[in-house]
Amino acid sequence: MCPITNLKMILLAIVSFAASLILAAPTLTTSSTAAATCSNGIPEDKQHSSEYPLENYTNVVPIAAKDWKTYKINPDWYKAHFVSGPHISGFRQSEKDFGAFKCSFTCNAAGDDCSSFFIWFDNPGGALEQMNCVLFDAVVSEGDFVKTDDDTATFGAYDRICKTDE
Repeated sequence: MCPITNLKMILLAIVSFAASLILAAPTLTTSSTAAATCSNGIPEDKQHSSEYPLENYTNVVPIAAKDWKTYKINPDWYKAHFVSGPHISGFRQSEKDFGAFKCSFTCNAAGDDCSSFFIWFDNPGGALEQMNCVLFDAVVSEGDFVKTDDDTATFGAYDRICKTDE
């Protein structure tokens, strides 16, 4: 047999083997609706006056907030985007602005893993009142909340503002 024919047969075998590997490879899919990781919202310290600046976050409340006494994050969204928490502290509702300020430090410490946080108070007004802060890997939208009638006091969600090149 001619050496060129042997070479052609070897190359054909290699190409056939490679093609079978490519066809057997699993298909990778990506979501075309990836969750946003930052917001173009108004900085929180421009939305509300506070002595504790949150210029890197925008406050998010439910669309129907005026009709809701308390609310929480939709459980399905919560599970899909949970990073860590609840981070519990002894802050009371009267210290909510400072509590949000401190929770922003927790989110900042998580780096790119944290895009938003949500704060609520358990046992509001009671001796065991405490603040809870949960971190998420996506921004919370106005539609990601559900109304509750439990004994908590909701302070709201905060989305990280997108960095701009200045």
